Amino acid sequence: MRETKLSPARLRDWRSASPAAEEASAPENPAAARGLKWRPLPDGGTNEVRLPEFTGTRFVQCEVTASAPCIVRCHVSTNATVRVWLGERLMHVTGRDAEWPGRARFFNVRVPAGRHQLFFWLEAAGAGQVVCGADELAAHRVRIDGYQTQRTFEIPPAKRDTNELFAVRRTFRELHMPEIDAAQILVEAAVAKHSAAARGSSQLRVMADSSNAVPTHILLRGDFRRKGERVTAGVPAALGELPAGVKADRLALARWLVAKENPLTARVAVNRFWQMLFGTGLVKTSEDFGAQGEPPSHPELLDWLAVRFRDGGWDVKAVLREMVMSATYRQASGGGGSNPSSVFSVQSREARATTGRHTENWPLNAEHFARSRSADPENRWLARGPRFRLPAEFIRDTALAASGLLDRARAPEGRSVLPYQPGPDLWREFAFGESLKYIQDHDGELYRRGVYLFWKRSVLHPYLAVMDAPTRDTCTARRPVTNTPTQALALLNETLLVECARVLGQRVLLADEPDDAARVRLAFRLVLARQPTDSESRALLALHADALRHYQANPAAAGKLVSVGESVRPAQLDVVQLAAWLCVGNALLNLDETLTKE
Repeated sequence: MRETKLSPARLRDWRSASPAAEEASAPENPAAARGLKWRPLPDGGTNEVRLPEFTGTRFVQCEVTASAPCIVRCHVSTNATVRVWLGERLMHVTGRDAEWPGRARFFNVRVPAGRHQLFFWLEAAGAGQVVCGADELAAHRVRIDGYQTQRTFEIPPAKRDTNELFAVRRTFRELHMPEIDAAQILVEAAVAKHSAAARGSSQLRVMADSSNAVPTHILLRGDFRRKGERVTAGVPAALGELPAGVKADRLALARWLVAKENPLTARVAVNRFWQMLFGTGLVKTSEDFGAQGEPPSHPELLDWLAVRFRDGGWDVKAVLREMVMSATYRQASGGGGSNPSSVFSVQSREARATTGRHTENWPLNAEHFARSRSADPENRWLARGPRFRLPAEFIRDTALAASGLLDRARAPEGRSVLPYQPGPDLWREFAFGESLKYIQDHDGELYRRGVYLFWKRSVLHPYLAVMDAPTRDTCTARRPVTNTPTQALALLNETLLVECARVLGQRVLLADEPDDAARVRLAFRLVLARQPTDSESRALLALHADALRHYQANPAAAGKLVSVGESVRPAQLDVVQLAAWLCVGNALLNLDETLTKE
């Protein structure tokens, strides 16, 4: 290496072609331009070539020969764009790759040792100018000059330090093994291709069992320094055991969880489904099926549902369909919009719960519901239909759906949605300074379903916290349901819910309805999926008239109210009318019937 002489790379055989109109767009690779009529460019006998000025599109190619890795320097006038290929590999694109500005844009194309074809696609608006030249890599010259003046090679290899060994080996590879540099370019191309593919896909972590099992001991009083009896993987003795001769790994555990001999998994699952539909599980303590939990109110029903679920191939949709189509679920709840004077099927507890068949028909009235609530306030004996307030996310989705704002598309890669915050100071104060900045989403991202809401345990969104959503510090099998004045304030004033009320008002005003009474019926049907009664219509019309009078006297307040939220407000709508219908929409979205599942 000390005697290596670097000769500059040679650029020769420059040729130019002007494409036909249909070929003027940038080719995907140089092969697309092989059929053009090429004209040789004058060779000045140097490694710097100044291409003739051109306008429009021009293709240029040349041959570069290098004894060591080199660079091709390019100066391009600011009114021109360029793409450069080395063989079939795209090396540079104007605006995408590194360029240095000035009176002309500068960029370098790295070329490995050997003989290669360079291909340029040029386009200029006006008179474009391009200058190209080749030179050895400055780093190579510095190393060679250093080896010729230093005594690195006089040091025995065994005594060279790490930096000296690394420098010698790297320089040798770059100067005398050009295939390494060529391979590096291919690696970079593969990495770029992989990155482009990864941007449109999701990543999934996959776990694998270690081949070397780490001994596990009981830690006496939790002290890692005091090891007790050695233990191995297994299942709770009270719940059976793994089959004989089976390796105790995660696959064996998964099979044991759904084995016919283990009824616990199916029982826990159907109890969660029942809790989701009825508000309370057949086992109230859905997080605890053990001795400290509450026994099931209907043990035979729980067993029957669990067996149906397991033998039905663990079909969640089928077992949910069975529950919601049962006579038990279809009973009136006796509250809100239900009609307690209607005739519903009432049966003995065991017959109704296990068979779903009607045995008697009684006219149920307000007195019946009053007696059942008095005798069984939690409805554990299922004498009436379920009735409970919707979870926070469901209330939000209901408002979005009624207004028409709901974006039902799946979030890309399941990314979280960052909704409106009540103010930047709240996040900064509870998120430990600038450790994680909250950057609110915009446009359609704001209106995705609640399942995509951003969730940070230490800074739960205020709306979710007020509406009893858990912080997720611990696993929560059932949420508490409270009823507080703060919840009413949040539901009336939370930014997104007010925006939904405004967009609902827009939807009603833009509809082809003859009068305000028809608009009330439309808004009522959009929110509650039923027609209003006469008294309900009169109350909402009175609310609209009262709000209209108020905002006619305070147009500035109306303009401020209808500006809540980022969704577009149609310019043709009267601000005062829209503010009045916003109040109607806000009232509808805050009705007990809207917020309650019954």
